[in-house]
Amino acid sequence: MEFSHLGLVNVALALRFRQPGWPDCLLSGGYLLHAVGVKIRLPDARIVHPDILASSPSRGIGLLIEVKSGPNLDHDQLGRMRSVSPTELREHAYIQVNDPDTFKIGVLYLCNTVHSDSIEKAVDGQATVLGFDGRKFQLAGCQLPDDELAKALTNASVASDHQPLGIVPFDDESTDSEVATHVVPAVVAALVRGEGQLSVDGILHETHRLCCDVMQSTGAGSELRGIRRKASFVLRTAATEDFSPWLKQVERQPIYRFRKALSADRAQRTRELKSLQKLGRSLFERLGGDVQLHLALPDLDEGDE
Repeated sequence: MEFSHLGLVNVALALRFRQPGWPDCLLSGGYLLHAVGVKIRLPDARIVHPDILASSPSRGIGLLIEVKSGPNLDHDQLGRMRSVSPTELREHAYIQVNDPDTFKIGVLYLCNTVHSDSIEKAVDGQATVLGFDGRKFQLAGCQLPDDELAKALTNASVASDHQPLGIVPFDDESTDSEVATHVVPAVVAALVRGEGQLSVDGILHETHRLCCDVMQSTGAGSELRGIRRKASFVLRTAATEDFSPWLKQVERQPIYRFRKALSADRAQRTRELKSLQKLGRSLFERLGGDVQLHLALPDLDEGDE
């Protein structure tokens, strides 16, 4: 089994957030999640951009995790990650470093097992390589600075047919229709809750709720900007096209207001939710997706369609 870049990001995050069928190697190791897709600007103008930054304060270890879905890697990025010091992580990535002299930093490449040999050869002993085949993890390259984590990963296995949950459900490379499958239910959920308006950032806190805060830029930029742009496009399209009877954008602002509320009458409310289901499918088709996809919207069961 091969995973996309986004799929591997979610594999890594699944190790930190307890999920059915998944080992919690990072969670049990006391690791904190500091950044996902956030750039770190260092004093000499170097930019380090790991996919994930995590640390275990109790073990005095920081991990710069880079995800590679294919066989190639950026050697300049590898060099920049290897050059980061504990003091720089403390002062510019704002992570807890109790003693810079004893704090250890590991560079870890997570990849599909089929590409492990290529990545291992490319890193040339300068980083740890973690291959994943959908069930088991395989370590290669240089030794992780955390022996307990290395042992946990070596012994870890994923239960059959357990895909990682979409902790990052879409990114800046996702298609518009993929974004819509997550944005539209969040819009309808806000309507069901009786909210009068919503914002792009509010939607992202709903869709990316476990990691949205750690995707925020600390000054050098982050992938969240592209994700926000993707969600904005879908919301704008919804408000001006299929969902225009329900939703309108506040002029020149990333804020959207509902034109009306759902009915308090149960029968009428069910009809309205069925209509929203159809509008969601229409929008999904407009954005190039499969019109047959089921959008699981609040208060509407499969049997009600």
